[in-house]
Amino acid sequence: SAYGFYRLPPRRVTVTPDSAPVDKPTWFREQGPAGNAAFEVGDFTANGSIGSQTIAHSLAQTPKAIILWSGGKTADGTTSGDGFMCFGFTDTTVSRAVGISTDDAVASSAAARAQRNAIFVAINPAGTVTDEATLTSVSTTNFIINWATATSALRIHYMVIAGADVQASVDEWTANTVTGLKSVTGIGFQPDLVLHLATGAVSLGTFSQGVFCLGAMDKDGNQFAQAVESRNALSPSDTARYGPSLRCITLLTSGVQDCAARFISMDNDGFTTQWSDAAANTFLIASLSLKGFKVRIGNDAKVTGAAPVNQTAITLPFATTAFLATSIWVTDGVVNTHAAFAFGGA
Repeated sequence: SAYGFYRLPPRRVTVTPDSAPVDKPTWFREQGPAGNAAFEVGDFTANGSIGSQTIAHSLAQTPKAIILWSGGKTADGTTSGDGFMCFGFTDTTVSRAVGISTDDAVASSAAARAQRNAIFVAINPAGTVTDEATLTSVSTTNFIINWATATSALRIHYMVIAGADVQASVDEWTANTVTGLKSVTGIGFQPDLVLHLATGAVSLGTFSQGVFCLGAMDKDGNQFAQAVESRNALSPSDTARYGPSLRCITLLTSGVQDCAARFISMDNDGFTTQWSDAAANTFLIASLSLKGFKVRIGNDAKVTGAAPVNQTAITLPFATTAFLATSIWVTDGVVNTHAAFAFGGA
């Protein structure tokens, strides 16, 4: 089995890459065969109360990595004016999670972010962590998380990755405050794929401003970065989004690119990035490095027209068994007003 990645378009999530977006861009990835890697995508409802929660999976193998994400809703298929985004990952030993939120219909904007030593975190626009969980254990039939803070029965989605050939490592490092190369070492293997999370925070904790970056890069040099910003305590509110395919890390400040790094190499014990736009401070970056399956990052424009509509799948040099798709509804490399973020998998 195998795994891959692609960056997808707006509104609906489907697989296909090859060009830039039409009305909005799309980022999406895919996965293909290699060794004995296995993947499962599913969802569960959070307990909504403090304590342990067991989530079953059917891989019949002990997970090597788990990715969680949520839009902060308690029911599938529902929407609201407020904005919530939660994203976390683990190598089953080390976990990192980020969460951002923004308030709707308020006289002065309210936005906050969290970056935590957890597998999942949700924060409200006032800056209070409402839900937070750590990973307790993994087995061939389930994974168990513990809710240290819990207020809502949130719908949470996951991808579980297993396989004897799969290696995973979650590592935290700091952004470059000067232009040039930055090597991250100590991972223990040469990655096939790396996912990056950042909120612009120089330490773990909670902060004002809804700032977030999801980035990714594969061993062939394919990459993307998606940045969202929602500023706090402004009237009128001020939000922006940015999605360059020639970067793996970027952030926005006041609607302007604040920093930028691109993929250089996957190394024997980590990876190297090139910072063309130095960061204003040494903010933390959490990275999930993975090895042991075929993977490809790509992007494509979403088809237009009345939904539902099928989109031709991308052609890859391997059979896919799983994919993740994400979009912020913008043309490649163009900063747009309004914050938006979408993420899904299958």
